[in-house]
Amino acid sequence: MSSDPYRGGILKEDINKVVLNYTSSISHDNEIKQYVVDITKAHVVILYEKNLIKLKEAKSILSVLSELGDFELNYSTEDVHANLEALLISKVGPELAGNVNLAKSRNDQVSTAIRMALREKIVKTMNQLLSLKEAMLSKSDELVDAIMPGYTHLQHAQPTTLAHYLLAHHDRIDRDFERLFELYKRVNMSPMGSGALATSSFQIDRNEEALLLGFNGVLENSIDAVSSRDFAVEALFNFSLIMTDLSSIAEEFVLWCTSEFNFVQLPDEFVSTSSIMPQKRNPIVAEMIRAKTSSTYGNLFSVMSIVKALPLGYNLDLQEITPHIWSSYEIVSSSLFVVREMLLKAKFNTSKMYKEANDGVSTATELSNLLVKYGVPFRVSHKIVGSFLRSYANELSPQQFCNYLKQNLNLSISLQEIENCFNVKKVVESYNLVGGPASEEVKRAIKKRKEKLVYQSKEVNNLLDSLLSYKKALDKRVHELLNLSEQLNLHL
Repeated sequence: MSSDPYRGGILKEDINKVVLNYTSSISHDNEIKQYVVDITKAHVVILYEKNLIKLKEAKSILSVLSELGDFELNYSTEDVHANLEALLISKVGPELAGNVNLAKSRNDQVSTAIRMALREKIVKTMNQLLSLKEAMLSKSDELVDAIMPGYTHLQHAQPTTLAHYLLAHHDRIDRDFERLFELYKRVNMSPMGSGALATSSFQIDRNEEALLLGFNGVLENSIDAVSSRDFAVEALFNFSLIMTDLSSIAEEFVLWCTSEFNFVQLPDEFVSTSSIMPQKRNPIVAEMIRAKTSSTYGNLFSVMSIVKALPLGYNLDLQEITPHIWSSYEIVSSSLFVVREMLLKAKFNTSKMYKEANDGVSTATELSNLLVKYGVPFRVSHKIVGSFLRSYANELSPQQFCNYLKQNLNLSISLQEIENCFNVKKVVESYNLVGGPASEEVKRAIKKRKEKLVYQSKEVNNLLDSLLSYKKALDKRVHELLNLSEQLNLHL
């Protein structure tokens, strides 16, 4: 007789070993095996409470499940579900273990287990995002007055501050957090009770089972519940977008630590040297973040390609999705860690940043704006300043511009006003609109974001508490059932 619980009926022969290796998900099932155990526990509790199995059966099965711990998966079975059922059969016999699958299928069970594993990974990722946001705000606090050139097209544009720059990255990461928080609500819905696709004629309570497993509710339509993986696609998209934002930070680290920029020195633990050039400090970690970002894109597009043309109902194609989820999560988790550490330990060369902002022509916009205040239309003033820069590129000075205006436009503007337009500190302080780099505005922005961070931390802690609560509540229900007196039980 086959050791496979699904063979011996319509299928007489054991599966071909090559085919088993080809179709098996066992190598990726470690991520969900503990959740499969929890699901089985909850299902046995529900089956007992709905008079579908006797107390003796429930206690026998739950005793085995409660003692499993971190059990080893048997790679000769096709998945964790068959593995667990075979294990139960070996412990309590096929007559008792066979009833575990009343009113459930691998189809609803695997979708539920993936959601349970993913929701924990989402919460962990949100925690890491909060930690990175905190680091960014801490650095911004230190660097409110660190003036640097702002860039468009990688050309000097207008002066800004490093704190203002870091807040831009912070706000991207903040939106990544908010997207994950919204995603959690869609992930945390239970497919259990959907069965293979059409629910069951056994009258279990889907809502009660969902509560036992810590879900906010059920995915109502049973076909949708077992066959939809849009939650996985959305998670992979969010992971990819996080990596896109981290890659942008990494790219700036790569640029800024070149001798041409010399804006930052990365800590030794995040760089390497050359095998032959002893002077090299290669930003290998930042480079790897850029490369690993592409891997998350590959995972996303692979999964979208898998689901794009599937008929409704469970198809084994869906099995290929889960490795991509775990892969992208691992990339995001490790990348968030290294970016935070690099940022906290990076040494910014603020004097070089200031010199670059001061030596260039990043305040040219303010020269145009000054002419507007004297009645010159902006498009005209734009051309005037551009012509001046073209003609006097090597002689830029407030006095030179003052002379240029008198000679070419018969326009007298005080040298002091012009000097103010060349003064990067004064120009930055004039950018005091909401979201600008002026020091008081940046301080306000940091304060506001720190307050939001406190609120978001509470939200994540609430999610963590709910995940811990379901485990405690489930264990309590199992413990109570195991300690019921069989003599007083009406099932006997």
